[in-house]
Amino acid sequence: MVSSLSVCLNTSCEWKSLTCRLGLNPEEMADIEATSQDNAVRVGEEIDYFAAQLDRYDADQTGSPPERRSRVFQLVDSYYTFTRKRLDRLRERQARQRSAQRGSWQRAGSIEMDLDDADEENDDILDEELQQLEDEVQIWDLLRRILPLRYHGAIQNQKKEHDGSTKSRRQWWNEFMVSDSVARERKVVLEWLQNSASYGPPIDEVVSDLQHNAERGDILAHGWLHTRHKIKLQKSVNAYQGVLDPRDAAAAQSHLSSNSLITQLDPDAVTRQARKLEPQDESFERAIWLGCFEMLRRGCSMSEIREWLAVRTELWRAFSIAPLPLSNPDDEEQPDFDPVSLILWRRMCYAIATDGGTSDYDRAVYGLLAGDIPSVEKVCKTWDDVLFAHYNALLRTQFDLFLIKHGGDAAAKAAQQFPSFNAVAYHGDPATATKRLIDSLETGMKTSAEAFRPAKALQAAIVADDLDKFLFHQGLLLSIRANKKEKSKLIPEYPFPHESFSDKKYYDLGDHQGLRILAHVLIIILTLDRLSGVAKDKGPLQARHQAAENSIAAYISYLRLVRLEEMIPLYCSKLHGPRVYSTLSRNLIHIVDIDARLHQLTIMRNLGIDVSEFVKSQPLIYLDDVQDELVSCDAKDQFKILEDGPATLKYGRLVKPDFFGDDADYVDPEDDALIRSMEWLLLVPGLFVETCAYAVRIYKYFLSMLAASIGFLSRLLTVWQSVLGYGLLARLVGVSAATRSSALSSPTS
Repeated sequence: MVSSLSVCLNTSCEWKSLTCRLGLNPEEMADIEATSQDNAVRVGEEIDYFAAQLDRYDADQTGSPPERRSRVFQLVDSYYTFTRKRLDRLRERQARQRSAQRGSWQRAGSIEMDLDDADEENDDILDEELQQLEDEVQIWDLLRRILPLRYHGAIQNQKKEHDGSTKSRRQWWNEFMVSDSVARERKVVLEWLQNSASYGPPIDEVVSDLQHNAERGDILAHGWLHTRHKIKLQKSVNAYQGVLDPRDAAAAQSHLSSNSLITQLDPDAVTRQARKLEPQDESFERAIWLGCFEMLRRGCSMSEIREWLAVRTELWRAFSIAPLPLSNPDDEEQPDFDPVSLILWRRMCYAIATDGGTSDYDRAVYGLLAGDIPSVEKVCKTWDDVLFAHYNALLRTQFDLFLIKHGGDAAAKAAQQFPSFNAVAYHGDPATATKRLIDSLETGMKTSAEAFRPAKALQAAIVADDLDKFLFHQGLLLSIRANKKEKSKLIPEYPFPHESFSDKKYYDLGDHQGLRILAHVLIIILTLDRLSGVAKDKGPLQARHQAAENSIAAYISYLRLVRLEEMIPLYCSKLHGPRVYSTLSRNLIHIVDIDARLHQLTIMRNLGIDVSEFVKSQPLIYLDDVQDELVSCDAKDQFKILEDGPATLKYGRLVKPDFFGDDADYVDPEDDALIRSMEWLLLVPGLFVETCAYAVRIYKYFLSMLAASIGFLSRLLTVWQSVLGYGLLARLVGVSAATRSSALSSPTS
């Protein structure tokens, strides 16, 4: 239905001319206009793709509620897949550009300053586009994972008591998931955060700086090389045999001119002896633990972790991680699983995270395994990292409590022997824990700046199941901005007092990519709500619902401004009530070509829009625009349509050949819209009575206006003469002018 288009709006002058021809205020959609002040606004392939997929997976089509719900989930999947591919292509392009730049620098030796500036500017634009795409990918990825849980109920709450028989770890985990809907959702959020992190730089690149500080060249293996060399040197100089004793006085005085270096090379020598490694080996140690943390953060499988550590001859670390997979025990199954072992292992990891370890990343790895928060937060850098730390701790605590409850007396006894971090108790009331956590991210030193980015705020609203509030506030902000200078005809003012909120968290009118995301997210949520029997367009939530729909209305206006009129009916069909027709009218009134109008009416019919209601509503909308102005009838007793002299028996009194004067070319935007509304009305058959009624009202309006406005009568005569017949037309134009207030009374007056 939607053709592939790539359109550019050239200059601000052309834009303003277009808005004037449409009868819009010069300030209407001012922020969107600002985006084309200096550069052309390019309409990318995503605009066409999103519309095509929305039409393809239209859940308003026939089918059972589960089938229609499935189409919505397929729609979200298609948006994620498309955006992910775009992001991958852009990353490849960035890599090629940077590689080419490095090559040119090496060849040229030095580059002119203006070329450097141009490269930096291009890099900034590319980085900004990458960030926008990464944010969007995360939004669609989160929605495709979490919506089936919230709207589908794929797993029903079914509690099963432990029957005493041996179970595998997977069986224990599956029973835990079935028994706790909150845990299922937290697991989904964890997997989303892991998937997002997995597209970061390669692990070897992440640890490259620390690896460089280890001063071992390309050697990745063989552990603490520099410390081993010093120990061998000490033993050689002093003719020691066997293991150096750190308590030996001679060794303490002569050992590498320091009494703080370890004397043995086993993994826990640093903590057991309370001694240090050589600085280079400390960097190597931090690099290894950083790599382990990153792999756990990205949700790598145990086989991937083992392979990475085996290359570095540090396989023992993989064994210390293996007993407690992160959020997916399906990674490696344990057939004869004993809950007691897992309960104890978690507490041992907690002890290392709080009282052991050699570095922050060492403690953070065991903090992840133990479900601890403080030790992990120390190494968190982003909003995603902090949320991951908390959700990991919550899920681990929930599973631990489940094992204690259903693992028998031995499990309960083991849990009492050693302390552990209880994230569930730490966060308090489970019903409000997530919202309080999200709110805390807005005030945290590491996360506050990122939390107020619109894309991240939208993700936070989805995680906290607070999307309705976010979309309502987003609609309020668009309404405030659209009506800031003059009353908007496209996005009305909210009829009730505004709630207080920070506008930094929401998309602005000029962010057309953000408007696209918002419009489609809202359409998806409204569709799923409707399929679930939740009607927000009626009752006490109606006003909030209408405010939220401002996101769709703003996006529709963007489509009009970039001349993608074919898509407008599709998105208007997702609105509710009279707003469907008012938004259609405001955004299609500028079309003058008859074939284009008929094409639009065909699209509307295919979408299930009542075209009769659409064309009947248009004259009312544009009469409404002019009826509030109190203008006296200056044309009364001055403007004459008929020739002077007595009437003849055959023709009566004749119409003057040129009764319009010299102002026939003058076009008032409001008057032009009235005439166009009648032209649309004439395209739909079966509305003869309505056409006559509105013709009378509009004629009365024009006859009551100043003479400068009467040039429209010529156009009306041309359009209506063939439809209404000359006799009826003569009667219409012969109606004496009345005051404007009476002219705009009911159609039958």
